[in-house]
Amino acid sequence: MLHPQTQADLKIAPALALRLKIVSGLDISEKRLPQDG
Repeated sequence: MLHPQTQADLKIAPALALRLKIVSGLDISEKRLPQDG
């Protein structure tokens, strides 16, 4: 069974998503369409 370890603050969600896109080499300007990379 999976148990949550920590709760992330929702204020950092956009910055976290942006950082993941940069690390993954995705287009950071695209926010509406799904991307894979």
